[in-house]
Amino acid sequence: MSILLHADHSMVGVNDMANGAVSLTSQAVPALKLAMNQTAAMIARLEQLAKNPTIQLSLAQSGR
Repeated sequence: MSILLHADHSMVGVNDMANGAVSLTSQAVPALKLAMNQTAAMIARLEQLAKNPTIQLSLAQSGR
C-alpha cells in the first residue's frame, strides 16, 4: 500500500510542477516578446545613426 501512496504523492508533485511551469511560461513569454521588440527598435535606430551620423551641440544649460 505504501508504494501506491508514494506514487500518488509523486504524481501530485509532478502535477504541481507542471502547473508552475505553465504559470511561469505565461508570464515569461510576453516579457520576452516585449524585450525582443524593444531590442529590434534599438537596433533599427542604431542602423539609422550608422548610416547618417549626426552630432548635436547645445551651449544652453538645461533645467534653468
